[in-house]
Amino acid sequence: MTSAVVFFLTSAIFFWLVHCYLHPVVRIGVAYNVAPYAMIPEAKMLASVKAYADWHNSMKGRFRYEIISREYRDDPKEAMEYLKSHGARVIVGFPFSQEAIAAAEVANGGLKVPVLSTIASTPILSGKDDWFFRTREDFSYETEQMARLIERLGIKRLAVFWSGDNPAYAEASSKAIISRISASIVGVFRFPDGCHSLDFVEFTSPDGVLVYAEPAVSYWVMDFVRARWPDAALFLSRWSLFESSGHIEDMDGIKFYFSEVYDPTDFGEGGFHSYWRSLTSMKLGASVRYTYGAMTLLSTVFDDDPRASGSDLREALSIPRSVESLGWSFDTDVYGDVSSKNRFFLFDDGSYREVTP
Repeated sequence: MTSAVVFFLTSAIFFWLVHCYLHPVVRIGVAYNVAPYAMIPEAKMLASVKAYADWHNSMKGRFRYEIISREYRDDPKEAMEYLKSHGARVIVGFPFSQEAIAAAEVANGGLKVPVLSTIASTPILSGKDDWFFRTREDFSYETEQMARLIERLGIKRLAVFWSGDNPAYAEASSKAIISRISASIVGVFRFPDGCHSLDFVEFTSPDGVLVYAEPAVSYWVMDFVRARWPDAALFLSRWSLFESSGHIEDMDGIKFYFSEVYDPTDFGEGGFHSYWRSLTSMKLGASVRYTYGAMTLLSTVFDDDPRASGSDLREALSIPRSVESLGWSFDTDVYGDVSSKNRFFLFDDGSYREVTP
């Protein structure tokens, strides 16, 4: 080997090492559920992570993101193990409470890689010094305020519909609200098992209907309710509006109450929103907003130390922080839990109005 070749190879290795040191790569794993009830919002979550990474990398900051992904169906263990074995320092995903519980068990049970849920809100995972983190507050305050709103509006008879696809959220939230209100419960219907005979059973008409289900089920319930009890007030979960593509809002003459942390009419200006709009005509729904919040939290952490991983990354994510997301801000605590201002809205005649519980 000639001295010129040796010099060339040595120089190439030197410049490669300098580049890697000055521009470290942060590899993010994304696990996404392909079960029917989860496919649409989780595909949008994955698209949002990739869009954020491209937007971040275009600004040539202190580090670059590299995204790897793996699908699963309900049980995330194999996908999480795959992502870690391929260098993922953190695994993002698990917007549904049921899958977030399973992911936390895998992370704490030996995988030892931080898990960051974009929107799961079960209180079961709150206040634990573990490998699980999230960017949405647990639903304790939300259900307390929803119950207060139902009471304030004077609802006397309430019917409840919930979906069995995500019972850690849907069933638990429904029960939390029921336990706090004075209204009589005319029926609790689990979709689909408890709904087969609704067209043929007569019972006392409710003046309020509470829905904790995915958008497709919520749409079916609302259509059923409006045909049968047109004067009943509708109260929807966040899940009901989760990537609904506007179908519920487009129902003729629809009116309903719901809660969120962000103003659904506030899309922000410039920055990531402009980049997102350059890629697609899809609106900024919950998947995009909460995924942006998760990635912004990670960017804050990796800006401090682009090489953080393992226990060091877990400790960095456990440092309390304030994070600006798309349309709201949230604070994290030492357990990786979140607090933010919960708000209530009335959708009526095609527009949103904030209401006080």
